[in-house]
Amino acid sequence: MLACSSLIRTGNHISPADDEKKQAIMALVNRYNENGFRVLLLAERVLNSKEQGLPLSADSEQNMILCGILTFLDPPKDSAAKALKALKLIEVMHRHLFVWCQMQVNNFK
Repeated sequence: MLACSSLIRTGNHISPADDEKKQAIMALVNRYNENGFRVLLLAERVLNSKEQGLPLSADSEQNMILCGILTFLDPPKDSAAKALKALKLIEVMHRHLFVWCQMQVNNFK
C-alpha cells in the first residue's frame, strides 16, 4: 500500500508522501513487526467516472491516500478472510476504493 500511495492523511490534513515520510512509516511498521504485530496499511482513492464502469484491478491501486494503520497481535483467524472479502465486496458496490479505520496515521513528521 505504501508504494501505491502518493499522499498521506494525518487527521484532516493531506500531504505528499515524500521519501522521508515513507521511511518514517516503514520504521513504524518495522517496530510493530519486531514486537510481534502484523501490520496492514490502509489507503483510499475515489475512482473517476471512467474507472467506475470497469472492474477493479492492480492498476486501480495508484495515487492512493494512505489513511491508517491496523495492527494485529494474534495471527489472523479463518474468519478474517471472510471479513476482508466482505470489505472487497463493499468496495465494488460503491465503485471506489475506500477503507476506513479509527486509527489515523499521526506520527509522520
